[in-house]
Amino acid sequence: EDFYNMVTETKERHERFDRAIGWAMYVSDLEPLAARLENRFETGRTNLIRNVARLHESIGLLNGTTRQRILAEKRLKEAGEYAVPALLETLQDSDDARTARTVREMLVSIKRDAVLPLSVALPHLNTSSKILVVKALGDIGYQHAAPALVARWQDTHESPAVKHAVEQSLSRIGVNENSNLSLLNTVVANQFFDGQESVFPPAIGGTNLFWRWDTYQQLVPLYVPQNVFGDVMAMHFAYLALEMNQDNVNAMSVFVAANLRRDRELAGQPDPVYGNLPHSPKFYATVFGPHVAQLVLENALTRGDTILALEAISALTETAGADSLL
Repeated sequence: EDFYNMVTETKERHERFDRAIGWAMYVSDLEPLAARLENRFETGRTNLIRNVARLHESIGLLNGTTRQRILAEKRLKEAGEYAVPALLETLQDSDDARTARTVREMLVSIKRDAVLPLSVALPHLNTSSKILVVKALGDIGYQHAAPALVARWQDTHESPAVKHAVEQSLSRIGVNENSNLSLLNTVVANQFFDGQESVFPPAIGGTNLFWRWDTYQQLVPLYVPQNVFGDVMAMHFAYLALEMNQDNVNAMSVFVAANLRRDRELAGQPDPVYGNLPHSPKFYATVFGPHVAQLVLENALTRGDTILALEAISALTETAGADSLL
């Protein structure tokens, strides 16, 4: 951590370090040392970003002097989605209008990386916090927040004040509050399956975060290997889509395709989200019938994913005859 802080103390020093490491990687005698230095740098960065006490300290500095505020904003922006639980905790524990305004500004400055944790937390917050988070999601402006926002608007138990804030935020991101919620979740599932950069927070230390809300009323991260995060999130949003509409065959096909690819890419790595499914990926590829397997095959052919295409054909051999294939 000290090494990371030393390197990043000035922008010039950080740039010089990156340049020197980049050059050294091409020199056989220097490559082992450069790799060790880069690993220490990344480990220090990861440790600082995940340091909860440091995050709370930084949030406290937001109301300090100008220098303290600048330092705090730099730390929290760098922490990205890791800072969201601490910011929400501060928001829920305070009735101060200045603190609420500071938290909202900080969430907006984190931008895309705040969308997923805020979407998970939104249904569980008190009314005033919901309104602030809804407005922050509208300010951030990413459309993969739409399912969480539309769900609040379509919830008959939601307060009028929250629904009004939702209408304003949805208008800002170009989504109608009466949109089909199953379809919206399917769209986001496809965005993750396709690897669209606009929905992906950056990986830290080779892992991405899958957020859950636990019984103690707080956001809890599950660490997912970076190479399968898109498939895990695609399965998650496809599952939400199927909860709204069990006949959504497009959501079924995304779930099946992502599950097949996730299982292949894991190669023995643990998956804390879908690692304990009751059935194998091949079972899910066949249980929905030939139509879903055909959609998976079409998906694979469109993307040029040969292995996924072969897996879809394998599922079809068990559920469909030649006439169905044609």
